[in-house]
Amino acid sequence: MYQHYKHAKTHLTTLNSQIEFLSLSMLHYVTSKKIFNFFEQSDFLQIAANNPMMNRKILHRYLHCGMSVTKKAKAIIDHYTFININFTSEAIQAMYCGESLSLLELTIGSELYTLEMGYSDSFYREGELTLILMDSNKQRIYSGHYRIRKK
Repeated sequence: MYQHYKHAKTHLTTLNSQIEFLSLSMLHYVTSKKIFNFFEQSDFLQIAANNPMMNRKILHRYLHCGMSVTKKAKAIIDHYTFININFTSEAIQAMYCGESLSLLELTIGSELYTLEMGYSDSFYREGELTLILMDSNKQRIYSGHYRIRKK
């Protein structure tokens, strides 16, 4: 429980959000502890350090509509396990701790476009990764948020 308290005091700015997070964490203690422990593994420490709201994902009502907290936790753990197994550590660092990972450059007429994959903190509630189409001025034209799911 100390992990939950420490997280709330460090990363949540208002007393109400701290109380809400602690209450929900206690209500879903087993699942919350599972997520905290997962992101404390050496492979995921940097991701959690750079994205401290990661531990709150399972508690958001609007994330992964219709899923229980336990299913949300499993979906998130499965996503990061897949990423860890199938991507290089450099790609993971770029996606979750850097700007993004450039996947494709495309020229249409005289304009250069880039397709990038990364983690967008501004959309942390929506998914685990973001595909971003940018123009040559690095202006976002389109983005879609997703997570990888095991079938």
